[in-house]
Amino acid sequence: MSFKLFATIVSCSQRATVRAGTEAELRAAGLEPVVYLSPCQPAGPQGHAAVSALALRDAQESGLDWLFCEDDLTLSPGFPAALQKAQASGGVTYLYLHEDERSMTIRYPDEILEQIRRRSAGLTPRHVRLLDAQFLESAQCVLIPAAAAAQMRVEALERLGLSFDMFLEAFLRETRRSAFAMVPCPVQHLEAREGRGSVPTGSRTSLSHDLAVT
Repeated sequence: MSFKLFATIVSCSQRATVRAGTEAELRAAGLEPVVYLSPCQPAGPQGHAAVSALALRDAQESGLDWLFCEDDLTLSPGFPAALQKAQASGGVTYLYLHEDERSMTIRYPDEILEQIRRRSAGLTPRHVRLLDAQFLESAQCVLIPAAAAAQMRVEALERLGLSFDMFLEAFLRETRRSAFAMVPCPVQHLEAREGRGSVPTGSRTSLSHDLAVT
């Protein structure tokens, strides 16, 4: 399966090992990701604001749907089909979300929430409108349609110096766009600390990732 979209990986030189694994998996899924390297100073997502702005500018110039990725991901076998469904939807779609009890309760419909709680294996991937899209803090892998990317202001991302997840959430609020997710998440966050500082608090993984139909 091949895709007509602009795929990017935001990373830094200190994270070459973990980035190589993510890049290989994306290529195996039929994508040709472009890598943008920051100095990782400060360590963490805020240090990526400048290169995220470069990636946004290039995505706008491409005129294609944009798949924004961080560098420490692993993909499920169903990732290509999930990405295809997300792209066909025309909505801003998170292919990964941090999932814990509190966040899932406010974001997911009851039916999906109960299936994840029961660890119901064999879930059919669904494109779900999030009931609440605040404080997602999850831009590990998100598909942004070309029309939405074209409305984003590169200079604002450069000036504000926000992490891309916070910038995207602000954009969704300002434009009153709905946010969607593929559930179960076809992407898992590896939480690799290579080239980074302290370990963040809270859940930084997907609880639904391993429940998809295989």
